[in-house]
Amino acid sequence: MMEDIEVPHVYTDSDQLSGVTKEYVCWLDLMGIQNTMATSVETSAIDILNLHVAVDEAMDRDEVTHYPIMDGVYLTSKSKDSMLELLQDVFAKLAKDNIENRKPQYVYIPRASLAFGPIVHGENLDDGVNEEFITGSDYAESLLLGLPMIQAVQNEPKAPPFGIYIDESARAFAPSGQEPIERTWYDWFIFLKDDIDELLYNTLEEYYDWCLENSHRINYPKEDIEKHQTKAEQYLLG
Repeated sequence: MMEDIEVPHVYTDSDQLSGVTKEYVCWLDLMGIQNTMATSVETSAIDILNLHVAVDEAMDRDEVTHYPIMDGVYLTSKSKDSMLELLQDVFAKLAKDNIENRKPQYVYIPRASLAFGPIVHGENLDDGVNEEFITGSDYAESLLLGLPMIQAVQNEPKAPPFGIYIDESARAFAPSGQEPIERTWYDWFIFLKDDIDELLYNTLEEYYDWCLENSHRINYPKEDIEKHQTKAEQYLLG
């Protein structure tokens, strides 16, 4: 019966799976970008490109690997310092852009979640898994597999606006010779010389006031606006 089905055979040799490494995995994206995209392709494209430009400019490719996906990006690193320095730089760049150049209706807000654990990079898969697939194209190189990806994505809503949430996996474990990250919310802005936290909160306060006045038009429920505004205040003003 099965031999009559004329489709190519899909093959993966599970015995040849290897290349597992323990790394930090971050999911970084923009809040509410689907609503923005439904309203304006141009505005959403600018916001998304700004995010990816900031990541590209900040990233040390010897220390961090990136997997961009539309409005977001997975970032991985074996080094806690490299990952946190990258996130600090990205958030600072995007904060400056919003503070200096944005009217409330054009504010865009990143947030991120960071986990730690075993992952597999597609580029590290052994040829024995499927030689034609691994060596015949660059498709496998775009793959990232592992539980920390799930943890990062699922916990991203726990991050405050313009904030970074630290999953319990990264608070409990770390690579050899490194210490776990103690805080649930990582305060990237405390390492900057400028008082960017107050300036950023003022920008977000104006944005959320505008959102409340236009909640139905932008499809942003008032209870969500108030929750996000409160989280931003607690995060940025302590």
